Amino acid sequence: MKRSFTISYNKKVKITVLVILALFALSGFVSYKIRSLEEEAAWYALNRSATRINDELSRRIDIDREVLLTFANIISKQDNIDSPLTQEIIDDFSANTLMEHIALLLPGDKVLWPHQAPINAKGILSFEEEAKHGMHITDRLVDLRDRNNFILRNFVPVQKNGKTVAMLYGVINLRTLPAFMNQNIYQGQAVYFIIDGDNGDFILNTHRSKLGNMWDVAEREIKSGDSNEVMRAKLAEGQSGYNIIKSVISGQFGCFYYKPSTINNWRVAILVPEKIALSRVYQTNKLLLFFLIAEFIMLVGYFIWLQRTSRKELQIQQRLADRDLLTGCLNRNCFEKLLAQDTDLNKKHISCIYMDVNGLHELNNTQGHAAGDKMLQVVAKELQKVFGENDVYRIGGDEFVVIIIDKEDKDVEQLLTEAIAAIKAQNYFVSTGHCHSHGEISIDELLKMAEKRMYDDKRDFYSRAGNDRRARS
Repeated sequence: MKRSFTISYNKKVKITVLVILALFALSGFVSYKIRSLEEEAAWYALNRSATRINDELSRRIDIDREVLLTFANIISKQDNIDSPLTQEIIDDFSANTLMEHIALLLPGDKVLWPHQAPINAKGILSFEEEAKHGMHITDRLVDLRDRNNFILRNFVPVQKNGKTVAMLYGVINLRTLPAFMNQNIYQGQAVYFIIDGDNGDFILNTHRSKLGNMWDVAEREIKSGDSNEVMRAKLAEGQSGYNIIKSVISGQFGCFYYKPSTINNWRVAILVPEKIALSRVYQTNKLLLFFLIAEFIMLVGYFIWLQRTSRKELQIQQRLADRDLLTGCLNRNCFEKLLAQDTDLNKKHISCIYMDVNGLHELNNTQGHAAGDKMLQVVAKELQKVFGENDVYRIGGDEFVVIIIDKEDKDVEQLLTEAIAAIKAQNYFVSTGHCHSHGEISIDELLKMAEKRMYDDKRDFYSRAGNDRRARS
């Protein structure tokens, strides 16, 4: 019985451990997925911001183009393309656009420039080349007037009778271009880039007025994501990508997202400080960490509580299996296991006391079973006081056996005398038989001898005057 209880307890502990581990594994997996989803959302937000800056630039370029087409139509109606009226249109141009001013490229590579005489741009601008491309915007170029400044030229053709007779273009100053870009996101900390995919030149850099080249720094410190080689290859091939990269300006790590632009062979990119771009990720990580720690504490606490309560339950079950419920003595089942399991018991110095409570049946008949139960409890209590809880057995309704190992015979007899006296002091009587063995007889024989002597004592008790078996004295 004890073994079965132990097996049940061990099984319960194993199942609990498995459940706890499964919960931890599930919580870890869910936490990982939540974190991954938050990271994906953060990078998706960067993607949308990059798309927004590309769309904004495309929209403004298209607006400029519509303005240029209007002026090109007016110029095309002049008899002479380079008439004073054309020069006046160029001089007086003013519009809330990306264009700083407009100019007209004529055959022979002559340029009508605002507020000055025509410029010979041979070797710098080619009418034939620009006319081939039709309506288009150039990549980053050096300004005709300021060789230290970079510009874009937004070209539209001026046509007469279906033939291109001039190329009107608007000049976009790249120094002032960032002012037109919406930067009121990510707490104003976002940096936008437009990069020429062919050579890495910056067309837009909202963090620096002086434009350089993406690959001025060959090796950038990268925390995670695409490596320098992969990033360079993706930018050249027009693929999207991202990483966490160290800014050469601030020295802080930022989330860098890049993707192809819809304009020319450009790329649009955004850089946002890591702590801002991934703020929700970090907040989620803190909450998940708190959750996992709280879950760990609660589950470990539950396991400890369960283990303790299960141990107590096991002890109670074992006690119920081995103990008599009424008296608390070891029961007959436990007594028989002692005889069956302890093979060396016959070789030991053993004292055996066999005891029967006198008058139990009569007391039950006259005063009820509650009185009889009380009698048994008193006898058991006194026996356990004298001999201890682990040596007293209740093997029948009113029968008790005490097995004492390796104790002097005279000491055992003295204890027995004390126990009988204590029981008698409470007006209860018992019949006893005891004997000792030093290995010369078996425990079974010893038990039979003690039982016989008990019956002899019982006959003597009832033979004495006043001890009627029909009524308890």
